[in-house]
Amino acid sequence: MGIFGLMMIANLLVAQRDDISLSVRWNLKKDMRYKLGQPKDLDSITDKDILENKVWLWVWEAGVENEYDDDWQVPVIGIENITQDFKEPIISLEIIGSDKIASGSYNSERNAIFGIAIWETGEWKLVRDCSLITPVQFKSMVKINGEEGKVFKLNSKEDDEANAL
Repeated sequence: MGIFGLMMIANLLVAQRDDISLSVRWNLKKDMRYKLGQPKDLDSITDKDILENKVWLWVWEAGVENEYDDDWQVPVIGIENITQDFKEPIISLEIIGSDKIASGSYNSERNAIFGIAIWETGEWKLVRDCSLITPVQFKSMVKINGEEGKVFKLNSKEDDEANAL
């Protein structure tokens, strides 16, 4: 099989709506295999979901955008480290000095997280609507480019971006 065939296989994603079936996607660049779980709409993703699966993708990045609305996300199963191979992974975050957790999109070019949501009183809240006092530091629950526990700082509730320290 030539490189063209391998590239086609690498981009193949079979999305199934069965909770038991998992999609498998190959990343030949890093020779890494990871599985995609059942897509969920934003309103149904809970704190337990992001604690169980610490990396999520938007449906457009997972390749299933034709089957789900734009505001759906897909959990990445069994991944411990994210790299620049992902365009906009949503990662699970600890809030330093708090028992709360958060989720946000990681931008590798800016080395920052944005679109941050805080799990508070049983629901997701935007930073500007939560009870946290800024500045706030977030710690990644997944390795980023091999770095464990990467910390990001949000200076103001009006900001929508927390920069890496």
